[in-house]
Amino acid sequence: MLKDLMANKNYLNSLFTKNDFDFINSFDEEINQINQKIAKQEKLRDKIVDLINSISSTLSLNDSRIDNVSLYNLSNDVMKIFELVNNNITLLSDIGNRLNSLDSEIVSLLIDIEKDTHSENYYSDNINIIKQKIDTYSTKLKDINEQLLSNNEKIDSFLSNEETKKYLEGFNIVLDSPLSNNANNIEEKSFEYAVNEKDNNTLIISEKDNKVFLPYKVEEINAYLEQFPDQYNSFESVVAKEYILPLNYYMSHPVLARFREAYSLCRDKEAKPVLESLKYAIDMMFNRRINPAIIAACKTQSQLENYINCLEKNDLKSFTDFQIQFEITPL
Repeated sequence: MLKDLMANKNYLNSLFTKNDFDFINSFDEEINQINQKIAKQEKLRDKIVDLINSISSTLSLNDSRIDNVSLYNLSNDVMKIFELVNNNITLLSDIGNRLNSLDSEIVSLLIDIEKDTHSENYYSDNINIIKQKIDTYSTKLKDINEQLLSNNEKIDSFLSNEETKKYLEGFNIVLDSPLSNNANNIEEKSFEYAVNEKDNNTLIISEKDNKVFLPYKVEEINAYLEQFPDQYNSFESVVAKEYILPLNYYMSHPVLARFREAYSLCRDKEAKPVLESLKYAIDMMFNRRINPAIIAACKTQSQLENYINCLEKNDLKSFTDFQIQFEITPL
């Protein structure tokens, strides 16, 4: 399989650098964060529209007891804020579309590689195009984040102004916490999961919690603590970041997820050569009977092969390397 393709080691190295895999692995979480940010901006926009309508209705009364000059000034300021919020939504949608497009292109490329219907130059050219788009995305993301920060600071400054607060309260419009508040940073994660400092031999795939809880050994957690003391300060922090992941990380694009996890199993956990890891990952990526989270839970290829053998024999009770528990959302 892919005999000619595998002969070009430089080509493979260009595709499977650590940075590339880190970037691809972050797709699902990145898209989820972008969607959450868009939803928050849209919710704020609805409140801004309420404020605009309330100001307009009040001005139409021509009531001499109302400070119309202040209301006109407020109206102008609100329209500027409305434009900033719309700009935020446009910026976030743009970066989300770019990321979704990249995601699709990478999946299509992997499928093409599996079919092996094109020349080596074709694959090499497409990889270079994708890598250029990754660089463009990273640069664009930095620029957009700076623009979003600037916009959010202006929006928060306006909404926290005492004069604005007075009218918001008068019009009975309640806003959420400020956009730039660190407590609302989407990247901050908290997990309602009891962590005992002992081996965990159970893989939990939970639709109920929308998470996957991977098995681990105490020695693995301690290794993280020793090697990365600046990143982890407790047993629980390692488990939360490395062994509890969003369900979508595995299920949004299961073909790509199987490829990613099988490559990682072979290359990272088994320290096999790039060529062997690539072939193994491609062999696994289209096996639709295997949940990608199960590949991620395996510590060795031997464990995965054992699972596949039990699966093919329809005898999963004989698989004892770790327990597998599915938590299905009730209908």
